[in-house]
Amino acid sequence: MISAEGPPLLHAGALIDVMDALPHELRSRGHEVAVTLPYYREIRDNPAFKEEDTGVTVDVRVGDKTYIAEYLQGHTPSGVQLFFVRCDEFFDRDGIYGEHGTAY
Repeated sequence: MISAEGPPLLHAGALIDVMDALPHELRSRGHEVAVTLPYYREIRDNPAFKEEDTGVTVDVRVGDKTYIAEYLQGHTPSGVQLFFVRCDEFFDRDGIYGEHGTAY
């Protein structure tokens, strides 16, 4: 599953509730589930959450610029596999959807 929100983020909207409950429920029914999220500053700065580097990087081309995205991994308390896409040019910011009520 891929989402803009999910644990271990603080509550940003209703989507986080779904992305917390649905993967856990699917896993409890025997499905293999992984969730991929942007590696926001809020996740990076959360001392309670421990992520690991996967050693995987990908070049992301946007227009005439190329950015390097790193993949990290972790788990929710219920054991759901989490993957994070770290590309600070896109995700190293104060808010998830906008800063101080302004657009990016």
